[in-house]
Amino acid sequence: MSCGRGIDGQLGSGALVHMQGSPVIVETLSNKHEFDAATRSRKPLDLRSLSASGDHVVAVCDNQTNVELDKSGAAVDKVPLYGYDVLVWGSNKEGQCIPERRHRFAAPEHPAPLYTTVAGNKEKANHADLAPSRLQAAPRQWVPESCFVGSSAETRSVPATYSGQKHLVEQVFVAGPTVTAAYLKKLN
Repeated sequence: MSCGRGIDGQLGSGALVHMQGSPVIVETLSNKHEFDAATRSRKPLDLRSLSASGDHVVAVCDNQTNVELDKSGAAVDKVPLYGYDVLVWGSNKEGQCIPERRHRFAAPEHPAPLYTTVAGNKEKANHADLAPSRLQAAPRQWVPESCFVGSSAETRSVPATYSGQKHLVEQVFVAGPTVTAAYLKKLN
């Protein structure tokens, strides 16, 4: 549910209203289900995260992924790889919701993926047509420490030493003033 200023569509109700005094349901996010193959039943589709700025919102759904949480990292090599669905709505004058279009979104939309990479991998290139055509957040996974050490400006000049340890990370989306950011958050 949402209420308040909605002239840029940030309420997600499908309407561009100056002020919404009473809460309205965000239909695109409400009463959604997905099929769970393991239990052969429908299960409610919840939100994993929601981040709102003054003029736009980004939501990450808690849908099923095909990544299993194991320290080997083998699950990340699946083709195609499915993550958590990302939805955006609200002002888009700076391209903070969907960079290809510069108009307001009054209801949640699926943005296109940030990038696709299939070059150099024949198996992945053969399955490129199966890859999701919408933005998805990377699910929890184990990443080697070498991906984090030496990534900041102050540590680049210092030789990196790696312990070989892996860290549990998850991709997070955050709405800020005229920008939507995505980063890997360390969970352990």
